[in-house]
Amino acid sequence: AGTGTEDTKAGGKGAPSALAVATNSALLRVFDPSTMACTAALAGHSGAILSLDAATGPNGEALVLTGSRDHTVRLWDLTPAAAAVASGRAVGGGAATTAGARCLAVGEGHVGAVAAVALAQRSGAPIAMSGGSDKVARVWDIAAALRLAAAAAAEAYTAAGVNPESDPAAAAAILIPVVPLPAKAAAVAHDKAVNCCAVAPNLTLGATCSGDRTARLWRLPDLIPAGVLRGHKRGVWAVAFSPSDRIIATAGGDKMIKLWSCDPNSGNGGSGNACLRTLEGHTGAVLSLCFISAGTQIVSSGGDGLLVLWGVRVGAAIATLDAHEDKAWALACDGDGVRIATGGADAKLTLWEDATAAAAEEEAKGLAAQAGAQQALSNAAASGQHEKAARLALKLNHPHALLTAVRAMMANPEHGDAALDSLAGAVKGKALHRFVAAIREWNANARHCDAAQRCLAALLRLRSLSDLARVPGARDTAAALRSYTQRHFARAGRLLRGTYLLDVALAGMGVLLDDEEGK
Repeated sequence: AGTGTEDTKAGGKGAPSALAVATNSALLRVFDPSTMACTAALAGHSGAILSLDAATGPNGEALVLTGSRDHTVRLWDLTPAAAAVASGRAVGGGAATTAGARCLAVGEGHVGAVAAVALAQRSGAPIAMSGGSDKVARVWDIAAALRLAAAAAAEAYTAAGVNPESDPAAAAAILIPVVPLPAKAAAVAHDKAVNCCAVAPNLTLGATCSGDRTARLWRLPDLIPAGVLRGHKRGVWAVAFSPSDRIIATAGGDKMIKLWSCDPNSGNGGSGNACLRTLEGHTGAVLSLCFISAGTQIVSSGGDGLLVLWGVRVGAAIATLDAHEDKAWALACDGDGVRIATGGADAKLTLWEDATAAAAEEEAKGLAAQAGAQQALSNAAASGQHEKAARLALKLNHPHALLTAVRAMMANPEHGDAALDSLAGAVKGKALHRFVAAIREWNANARHCDAAQRCLAALLRLRSLSDLARVPGARDTAAALRSYTQRHFARAGRLLRGTYLLDVALAGMGVLLDDEEGK
């Protein structure tokens, strides 16, 4: 399975207007990311499509390259399909989008299934790479294929007497021949089948990886060996270039992701291609990966069905998501990773969206609301509205401000008890939990036990035991309150007995008068 995202002007920068998907079928499918409905199914291959990649052509075309079990590579122009999805004209089933989307060129030369394809992602995708079960890597001239396809289309329109600009409907109905996809170079790349390939952003380097536990670097477009990356204990399933640094990432069946320095001048096995860092966290083979966030992060999927986000500099997992119930084979990112598509062996296609900006906005709103509540708390305390201040302190989870408000209510002989009763009878939910927790903490301190006992008495008098029992940790809280309350009463008893001794001493000194003498 494979996925690819198509960015078009209709979809806007960074917003995929369509998803190109390869399943266990010979059809290339197009999905609408807003509804996740299949809007087109394009025929051409005679065997199941095993791999695909997407890129933007020199004139904004939505190009897709596919590799198949039929030993061929095909170049597709899905611009009409992507535009139809982006504009909302797409209809499930493909009726609205198949017309105009077509195969431009077919590349032959592989003698085995083509399991890996990669388009250059910059400069209009002038070249591409492929590899497969024949252990051979090939470089294809996409720019030349586009020129041949444009010439074939112009010849077909001229022969039919149709102007595609003035009559696009008639032009879409004309059968345009598929042109050959020219090959620029080919080389035996590995001892086993090629699992994945990639083209560097500057188009000067390519990379392949294989079940022979290695990844190899190649000078493009001539496929001259430029280095071997050894270190994985099992087959290497995926390889990707960083868009901003001289770093290449590989993912293997040993559940590891390795980051390597990528020095094109290091030569075969040179010291310039050293392993910089190993990322561990997957519990199954890592099957695909992609650099996002200008090369500062990596997203990967694997045989454990997880989607993991990694920090390149910290070398650790930032987030782990349950993506699929089975192996997550396919992974595609649009632009800088704002949206990510994954496909798995559970026959599900999932679209993920980066919520960092939304979370930051939500956090800013929360901080603003908290600042407003904090100011309201200060104003209520300054104006003598102690019950309101106590409610705001519970809302903000400020135990010290709550204690200050409770003591202020206790100091008011006229309205203090009524205010405490109103507070104890009204709090509920999270505020009640916080109130009980504060009482427990105060009760453990002899300096604040009087406030704790007053509030506890109000709660026991006004709230039912069923209400209090629903407070999280009620059993442990009750045990702690009982233990410290017994200590407080014992201390009060000792203090009371101490006053009797003082009375006796003062009476012996003749300072105190009994009741009869006083009369």
